[in-house]
Amino acid sequence: MAIIRKYIIYILVIGVYACKKDNPPSPDPDNDTLTAEEAIIAKSTFLSIFSISDAFIRSEESPAYQLSYSCPKITATSSNGNNYLESILLDFTSDSGCSALDGKNRSGLLEISLNGKYDDSGTVIDINPKNYVIDGYEVEGIITITQKSTNDSSNFSMTIRSGTISNGDKTIEWSSNWNLTQQNGCSSIDPLDDIYLISGNSIGKSSTETDFKAKITQSLTYTFNCKWLREGILRVTEGNQNDRIIDFGNGSCDQNATISVGSLTIPISIL
Repeated sequence: MAIIRKYIIYILVIGVYACKKDNPPSPDPDNDTLTAEEAIIAKSTFLSIFSISDAFIRSEESPAYQLSYSCPKITATSSNGNNYLESILLDFTSDSGCSALDGKNRSGLLEISLNGKYDDSGTVIDINPKNYVIDGYEVEGIITITQKSTNDSSNFSMTIRSGTISNGDKTIEWSSNWNLTQQNGCSSIDPLDDIYLISGNSIGKSSTETDFKAKITQSLTYTFNCKWLREGILRVTEGNQNDRIIDFGNGSCDQNATISVGSLTIPISIL
């Protein structure tokens, strides 16, 4: 995933300095959006691990919940006497890459273990990425999902500890505690109509070694069949600088978002 900044707002400033012989002043570091952009990458990457795991666990547990796919290769096991799947291996290895259902390109493995039926409240699901790469980013970390659903609602908690996302010499560190509440698709066997509302907090370190916090201040809307977050607001705080306010839009499935810093608002495209 990459992000394109649309610096239309700076055109007038550049024009003014073009007429001067002196060097222009350095950019104001309090207007830099790199950390906010990397928070978007981290959040979207780890949420996609939840959604792809959720879809294939359900597909393996329920004969009615079948998916049409050419990859990943799936190996599911359970011990004698248990009436639930204990482990699932999702193998995205492919000579041409594996674009699985949601359009994201993956390689490597996701090792998934469960201590009960997936839909039973209290079941814990551990996910171990192994040589796992998504859209060019290698992902590592300790991922734990806990089933908290009741008869009235479908809910999960998701924790990420010691998470890293690397692309070449750039590494983002990420840890988070999220709650995921299913808003749509609870009664359907089709994962493509699932809609989740995400709340919670994260901490991380950018590729430039900047520590930051990321708090969801308006629930993020996440759907399996859209590559991008549809709406919601994320507040990114780094040191004593102004907060970066990321607005993911009005519910449409598109790559458009904005980052606001003080009185400055920058449109971005999330690829």
